[in-house]
Amino acid sequence: MVLLIPLQLKAQDPPDIPDLIRVTVDHSDNGVLIQWEPSMDNDIEFYHLYKMNAQQSFVLLFTFDPYTFEYKHMTSGLKNLAYAVTAEDSTGNESLFGQNVHRAVSVSSDFDLCELSNEVQWTGYEGWEGDISGYKLYGALAGDAFLLLDFVQASTTSFTHIQVEVDTTYVYYVETIHKSGITSNSSIDSVTSIFPEAPSYITVDYISVIDESNIELQFSADINGPVKSFRVMRRNCAGVRAIKLADGDELAALLPVPGGGSSERRAIAAAAASSSSGSRDLLVGTATGVMLRLAQADIPASSRAAKGVGVVRLGQGDTVATVTAMSGEGEGETDDEEEGGVGGGVVSSSSAGGRSGGGGNGVARKRSSSSPSKSSTAAATAAAAAPAGRKTSYMNFCDSLRERVRAELLEGAGGGGVVKMTDVSKELGRRWRELSEAEKAKYKQ
Repeated sequence: MVLLIPLQLKAQDPPDIPDLIRVTVDHSDNGVLIQWEPSMDNDIEFYHLYKMNAQQSFVLLFTFDPYTFEYKHMTSGLKNLAYAVTAEDSTGNESLFGQNVHRAVSVSSDFDLCELSNEVQWTGYEGWEGDISGYKLYGALAGDAFLLLDFVQASTTSFTHIQVEVDTTYVYYVETIHKSGITSNSSIDSVTSIFPEAPSYITVDYISVIDESNIELQFSADINGPVKSFRVMRRNCAGVRAIKLADGDELAALLPVPGGGSSERRAIAAAAASSSSGSRDLLVGTATGVMLRLAQADIPASSRAAKGVGVVRLGQGDTVATVTAMSGEGEGETDDEEEGGVGGGVVSSSSAGGRSGGGGNGVARKRSSSSPSKSSTAAATAAAAAPAGRKTSYMNFCDSLRERVRAELLEGAGGGGVVKMTDVSKELGRRWRELSEAEKAKYKQ
């Protein structure tokens, strides 16, 4: 008698490798979507999903039935997004990894405080070698909708976002475009444009000429703080642009504006000032003798590359001559209270028939004559050079209601709009004109 025992032998050849389609990040939930083609073999029992770990080796994540061809991995880490899929047949043979590994793009961004720009870099998509038509870079302010910043060829993996705002958070991601039209999104990276605390010291130790084309320079600096690297610049280099002027415009004055945080290190040109110091005012004098007082808190801060904001409307041929920072205490008061200017308290000279700036809109209006008399110009200059006494009633009125008016206008705009300082000033001027003389007298010091 012969006993027959059935033996099940594994096939010698592993099953066909299931081709990965893409690895992409779903920004709606930060899940990583992995999609693959079915294996060409008909005897598939399972698909196995692997992910690369920090040691650059693959570990098994999940096993799926032969009818599953995609999976969204809800991972807490969105770096090193490299995945592979294998197929296992009914005999237990598993396909090889081969070239079946895809890694999504990884984005990193850094703020260049010297150039006021964000440097965005990314890794190339792995798995589509030779079939990438290019990359689309998207960016936005944190919380805003993304905008397409640029489309670059597959050989480019960096982008410089210029003219960024200080103390602002930006977010970026890269979309990889396959020649077939398939796309893959990277995870979202963020960067905040913050000026770090300056080193406690930085000094040049010595400079030595080595030859006609080389100079040796040694300097010492405090590297215990957040600043670890430094840029050496020659004296005749272009330097760093401080403000972008409009065509035909020129710098009239430069004032350091004290205050908290980074505003201590910024120079405010012309009538642009930080709102951090609140109680200070600026006194702007024009070439024709018009003096205009501006509340510094009403002037928004701008980046170096910005063109600034309009705060004074000059008469034809008039120019800004001086800008003086006022301390906010001990300013002069005139008997005739003016109802104009941003923040009120306009001190101006006018010839016969002229009038001071009105409407509360910070406008230096054109006088009836082409230029004021010498005596009126001298009076205005003296008023700017030696302010004495107390604030005017109108100034006190503006100081007490400015924030409330700003909040009311913002609420009226639905909370999501932008309230211009001219709108606040117009509203303050309107409310002042509606007061009776007795009500105005309450604001006298």
